[in-house]
Amino acid sequence: MTDMMSNMLPCADEAASHAVSSFTSASPVTLQFTSLLCALDTAIEAERDIECAEVFDPAYSDGCDAAEHAWARAADLCRSVFELPTQIASDAPLRNMAELLHFVLGCECHADYCGAEDRLLSDAGNYSWFGHDPLSRRISAMLARATEAFYEIGALEMIAGLVGLDPTADADAPELSALLAAE
Repeated sequence: MTDMMSNMLPCADEAASHAVSSFTSASPVTLQFTSLLCALDTAIEAERDIECAEVFDPAYSDGCDAAEHAWARAADLCRSVFELPTQIASDAPLRNMAELLHFVLGCECHADYCGAEDRLLSDAGNYSWFGHDPLSRRISAMLARATEAFYEIGALEMIAGLVGLDPTADADAPELSALLAAE
């Protein structure tokens, strides 16, 4: 199991993994979700890089390949998170968020993304976790970061550009705390 978990960590973000496991005995879902957050950041940044590149720039095709691989890696990690069995109660919202992110990573039109956003807003309780112990605070922070990534994906030209939205506009995405306060 240890070898499997070490192979699942996609980046040199050992500090994030250690931050989770140092609080308490974290579940495989928690550890894998930490890796997922790192992969999402990489995929979003790779997509932003090609949005800013010129099509005739020699680095553009390499950037497209890197973005495609990063996107596939993030989608694979999403799938691996929501396919893991729930071992502790806090695994449920992490698995729910991973499933929602997996859907968003595969969106082919803006309407799909809007449907996922409606689900996130209407079922906010399924994508949040409360508690005062260190692991609960870490889970809440991870879910908040995943929610930010959700809105960052929606602002990418590949999603927002489908309906002529300006992805560089400073649209205020609702913060997780605002979503939870609405409950």
